[in-house]
Amino acid sequence: MNTPQEFCHLVAEMLRWRDAGCPGGLALVTLVGTHGSTYRRVGARMLVTGDGAVIRGLSGGCPQADIAERAREAMDQGCPQLVRYDLESGYDVLIEQGCGGELEVLIEPLTSATDLPPLIRARDALQQRREAGWLATCFRRGGRCPETVPRHCRSDDGDVGAVPGPREVVAIREHLAQRESRYPGTLTIGDDDWLIERLTPTHRLVVIGDNPGAQALARLSTALGWETVLITDRPRDEMIEPALSGCLTLALRPDGFGARITGDPQTSVVVMTHNLQTDIAWLEALADGAFAYLGVIGSRVRVARIHEATGLAAPRLHAPAGLDIGGETPEAIALSIAAEIQATLSGRDGTPLSVSDRPIHA
Repeated sequence: MNTPQEFCHLVAEMLRWRDAGCPGGLALVTLVGTHGSTYRRVGARMLVTGDGAVIRGLSGGCPQADIAERAREAMDQGCPQLVRYDLESGYDVLIEQGCGGELEVLIEPLTSATDLPPLIRARDALQQRREAGWLATCFRRGGRCPETVPRHCRSDDGDVGAVPGPREVVAIREHLAQRESRYPGTLTIGDDDWLIERLTPTHRLVVIGDNPGAQALARLSTALGWETVLITDRPRDEMIEPALSGCLTLALRPDGFGARITGDPQTSVVVMTHNLQTDIAWLEALADGAFAYLGVIGSRVRVARIHEATGLAAPRLHAPAGLDIGGETPEAIALSIAAEIQATLSGRDGTPLSVSDRPIHA
């Protein structure tokens, strides 16, 4: 799957197209197979409009222009297509694009609003209900692209929408339980090939503070597509800067946090009030939260006092928050913190790619 924020953006674009009366046609392109070096992994998606415009392109070495042209053909014909770019079919396009890998894409023309409900349900699970689960798409049936692409989504706690038969549900659950990678994979069930994707809620970053550094981190968070919450203890009309676009701003004190925001494994919190006692009060209020990342900024001396007062230490508390990139400005410090959060979410240690021998996408 695209990252949750990318996926939700694509669904929003589909809904705009639906609400406009489905003009000109729209196609959903999904990367369902790769071999070797490719820019994006299985599950990445893009949209192609009837006039050939691309939304959230697959980019990089992928033969995007050729895919867009084939998407327009699929819209004209009204039938899904499976297109391979490998040594036997279309590999010359990959060579021209400088890509050494092979890939297969599923192109689905969206002919009406009725094609969208499973994708909308998946979006709602990710964004509104913050539910984990899975999305399954059958891209090959009996060795051929199906005339109508079956797609089902299900939450871990129960049904999100229509589900496949019992055999498929059991096979998909076993596949997810055995698969160590958090990334999508393919699964053959009988004569059918399925793309299986975990539904993981959009990452949410809560920034606690009302100062240039907090504002810079909130701006970067929204630019990354994270759901962003900026917490201040000042009334809105007394904030040092106006509310940020795309960012929820709340006036809260530590004892009011739990009533407004529920901590979960896809939520990160960074405390940066620049007041030692206030930071300590916030960290004490957050100590039992099930957060993906909890960080606080400060000097080594200040952090030592925080450790002593709260009892929180690494790896539970990232203090000082951020990677060592020599950041001095609010923007550079925000970059270092966001980079550490991303590394934590991905299970990485922030090692430069130039000196790491592990796979870039693993």
